[in-house]
Amino acid sequence: MRIALLIFSLLAYCNAYGQATAQTAAQTAAQAAAPDWQLLIPKQYHDGEAPLKPGNGWLALVPVNGEWRLAASKVRVKRVTNPLLKKEEPKTGIEISAEEADTLALLKSSSLKIGKIATPNMKFKNLKRKLSSKAIEIKFKAALYQLGANPSGVYLQLDKQKQILGELPVGSAARETSLRWAGDLDGDGKLDFLFAIQEIGRSGSCVFLSSIADKGQLLKKLSCHLSVGS
Repeated sequence: MRIALLIFSLLAYCNAYGQATAQTAAQTAAQAAAPDWQLLIPKQYHDGEAPLKPGNGWLALVPVNGEWRLAASKVRVKRVTNPLLKKEEPKTGIEISAEEADTLALLKSSSLKIGKIATPNMKFKNLKRKLSSKAIEIKFKAALYQLGANPSGVYLQLDKQKQILGELPVGSAARETSLRWAGDLDGDGKLDFLFAIQEIGRSGSCVFLSSIADKGQLLKKLSCHLSVGS
């Protein structure tokens, strides 16, 4: 009898331990799969493509009186009809917007500060520059940057230093990268970049910063905000 009770207790313990382990693993997997939102592009999205509770600490990249600035901003989130549907109830789409009109992007990073941003002499509002084999030359302070695309990928060159940005798509009309914006976002005296990307089935934007780049590199990706479709 005692042996039967011991076996029963042992089986009950193993079952409880297994359930707890499975629950912990599921929670860990869910946390790992959750996006680390550091870039938001104001527009409408499908469910899951933007946060419903983005929190505080966001900065709006916005033009003000002919200059670009990072301004403290509150992200506005509203449920809307899914962009693919005419009628839907309950609504599953998500609309992201900012308090500041003409906000190009919303950013969250300890590398960024409120204030005016130094930019090259280029127009960025409502303009994308598709990257190709003919490099875009960008003069910034005393430096000359070259940004283009070749069979190896999107590249950035500064003097003799050249970096392939392998996360960005190139190769065809269905896989392309465009320059949306360039300027010194993080205040280290070097250019940072906001790219627009287009792939089969998805599109979006990615921001790269110079201050977080690995040793010997020019840039490192901070974050991307992608969605299904164009």
